[in-house]
Amino acid sequence: AFAGPAAADARGDLHAAFKQNLAAQSYRATITDLTSGKQVSSVEFRAPDRFRITPAGGPASVVADGKMYMQVNGRAMSVPLPAGMLENLRSDSAWKQMDKDTLIRDAGLGAVAGEPARKYHWISSGKSASTGDAWVSLKSGRVIQVETAAQPGSKAGAVRVRYTDFDSAAI
Repeated sequence: AFAGPAAADARGDLHAAFKQNLAAQSYRATITDLTSGKQVSSVEFRAPDRFRITPAGGPASVVADGKMYMQVNGRAMSVPLPAGMLENLRSDSAWKQMDKDTLIRDAGLGAVAGEPARKYHWISSGKSASTGDAWVSLKSGRVIQVETAAQPGSKAGAVRVRYTDFDSAAI
């Protein structure tokens, strides 16, 4: 089910869509726990390196200029980011890791919030094994939603990441 030219095309098409996301000047990502249906957090990105991360029910943190700024016990503080953290968030490195041990197939047409999209399914092996689906907008060519399945032995559960507001001046 994952072999041959169609699988190669699916891999290339999905990679191109992720590259489109990386090229965005801004976007909003909403992360939802699929078990509870509750929003876990939201992330707003503004190029080249600014993130506002807001956990559900918690104060926002801002990542900028290699630091994370947050409120702790009513006091503002900044913490240096671990080396390489920003590069992992905004580079092709995650895809390169995924490319090594991942099978990807075109799972057909669908829609996300009424927006026509092509769905891709992946199965990853190796130390960061995962399975999930990604939806690519037929209009913009960008990834507009990703769902990952819960993995046995992992603390992380199944989540949905919904991407919206690409290149919005409001972010």
